[in-house]
Parts: sequence; C-alpha cells; structure tokens
Amino acid sequence: MSTDTESNRRPAEETGDGQDRTQDGEQLRGRIAVLEEENRRLRREYLRARQSQYRRSAVAMAIVGAVALTGAGILPALRETLLILAATGGFGGALLYFLTPDRLVPASVGQATYAAYRSHATALRGELGLQERSIYVPLETAGETDAGVRLFVPHAVDWELPDTQSLRETFVSPNQDPRRGVAFTPTGLRLWTAFSRGTATLADSPDQLAAQLGEAVVEQFELARAADTDVDEPAGRISIVVEDVSYGAPSNFDHPLVSFVAVGLARGLDTPVEVVSVDTVDDGHRITLGYDESAAYSESAPDSESDSDSADSADSDQSAGSAASEADS
Repeated sequence: MSTDTESNRRPAEETGDGQDRTQDGEQLRGRIAVLEEENRRLRREYLRARQSQYRRSAVAMAIVGAVALTGAGILPALRETLLILAATGGFGGALLYFLTPDRLVPASVGQATYAAYRSHATALRGELGLQERSIYVPLETAGETDAGVRLFVPHAVDWELPDTQSLRETFVSPNQDPRRGVAFTPTGLRLWTAFSRGTATLADSPDQLAAQLGEAVVEQFELARAADTDVDEPAGRISIVVEDVSYGAPSNFDHPLVSFVAVGLARGLDTPVEVVSVDTVDDGHRITLGYDESAAYSESAPDSESDSDSADSADSDQSAGSAASEADS
C-alpha cells in the first residue's frame, strides 16, 4: 500500500518540479527582456544627452558668430577680425550641429575585437620566439604627412633598432640577427590620429605632452576612469597610474591605453619609446615608459646594411625564382 502511494507521489513531485523549472525559465526570460529594454532605453538616453550637449555648443558658437557679425557692422576698425570670428563661429556651429554622434557602439564590440588581435599577436610572438618587449618607433615623416608609428618586437636579446625603412615591413631585417623582429601597426595609432587632429596645440615637452595624453585617456577615449602622470626627464622615464582600465589588464600585448600613450610620446617627442614595465598598484596599474630624445633615428642602420638587406632580399627573390624554374622544368 505504501509502495503504491510513493509511486503515485513521485510522478506528482516530478510534475511539480517540471512546472517549477518552467516557471523559473519564464521568469528568467522575462527578466532578460526587461533588462534588454532597460539597456536600450539607457543607450537612447545617453545618445540624446550627447546630442544635446553637442547642439548646445553649436548654438553657442552660432551666437558668437552672430555677435561678431553684428560687431563688424558697428566697428569698422575691427571689421576684418570680427568677420573672421563670425565665419569661424558660424562654420564651427554648423559642424557641431550636423555632425553630432548618431550611433553608439557597445564597449563589448571593441573588447572582442581587441581580444582577437591580442590572441593572434601573442601567439605569433610565442611561435617566432620573439622577446616580450614592445618598442614604439616613429617613422620618418614625408613632408607634412605623418608617416605613423610602428610597434617593433625584437627577436634577439641584445637587439638593435632597425632603420625606419625596414620597420615598414612586417618581418623586419630577417637576415640581420640584432635587428631581426616583427613590426605591427599599433592599436593606439588611430586614436593618436584622432587626438592630434582634434587638439589645437600639441605640447613638445615630455611633462606637458604626457599630461595631454593622460587627459585624453580619461576624457576623450574613456580608456580609464582616472590617470595621473609623472615625468622623470633626466632618467627619460614617464609613468602613468591608471584606475579602472577598459579592455582588460594593461600588461596585455599592445593594450589600447598603453599603445595610445606610447604612440603619442613617440610621435610627439620624435623618438622611440619602450614599455618598461606595467605593475599593479593599490588603485590600478602603474605603466612606465622609457624614451631617449637624443637617440631619435641615431640607431638607424647605415646605408651599407640597408643595402645588405636589399641584397639579401634580392638573393631570396633570385633563389625563389630559381626554385620556381626548377619546379616548372
């Protein structure tokens, strides 16, 4: 009798557990739907706030332009200056009004993209036996054009800096042991380009330039919640303490924050910049970068060695051609 009762009770309990799981699943899906809707609402609100901020600035610039234009009609002695100011205000206002941001990309998209790049580059460094060192080298500018910066990862322990022409290639100086390595396009290069285009005056002293870059890290690109820079010019060291960093630990390969600061220093000071260390501190991370302004381009390879690279390359091409001919025959 008791056996029959238990056998009857067990299906009922199983049915009850199944109903509970179904209810839990429905509640979970309901909560996810609410959170997704709340996320969309917050993004719309944030975008609206950004657009409102830009448009208030546009109206302010337009008012300045209108006042300047009125003043140009009243004050003939200052007419030329006021007309220039009016044109600047009107043009700037129009740009701000019509070029306000209209789309937000979630941070997770950038993080996923960087994670794939980091994984690939780290694997490449390990498989090729490269050193765990990162040197950001400014390339020589062609006239007024910024030729950019390359991230050089050397192969030899006692490495030497290749000439800038060799750094334009991915596999650098393959036939010269001290200068052999791999060169990457840094993740921070485009950030530096955007920063330099939007900054009226770029500082040329290490302390002021570091302060500008630290402010951009927080205010412009939101790569960290706080950044504090410290410069030791006699030692050629710049330290930046950052808190609440985006894109994971800044010790990762070519981290966007480290890359942006290093590229900015390399380009702004026109000298190679090496990532010396990334240490964990109480409130975040301390990133130390080394530079030597007197070493700018001084370690470029002599012409004879550049010619050696070219000759080696030509020999390789000739060998490849011979191999291809033998294969055809």
